[in-house]
Amino acid sequence: MNGRKFPRVSYKCRILVCRDDKESLIDTCIENIGQGGICVSLTEEIKIFDKVNLEVFIGEGQQPVRCRGKVVWVVKGGSDKDLSAVLYDTGIEFIDLQKEDKGRIRKLVNDIIRSDT
Repeated sequence: MNGRKFPRVSYKCRILVCRDDKESLIDTCIENIGQGGICVSLTEEIKIFDKVNLEVFIGEGQQPVRCRGKVVWVVKGGSDKDLSAVLYDTGIEFIDLQKEDKGRIRKLVNDIIRSDT
């Protein structure tokens, strides 16, 4: 399980990331998700330990998961072929995730793990 407290699965869905020091939203897709956090590829760098507001759109027709997050790692990667911009793989730990939303994420992860076996 590569040292993580919670399993992660590859899952593509839309996410909005809003930094505390900016009014702008970053609209992107997540790379993977687990109960503890997510990995996203961003076109702008957010510094380690910066706090962000998140809206994660899991499940068709359901309310997004809304919570705070803390950037725990950043790796400058290659460029996005469509945008011609440098990408930053960014690990974000969930903060103040509501119990109901944690349950939704746990169910999503477990369903994907089961379907892969």
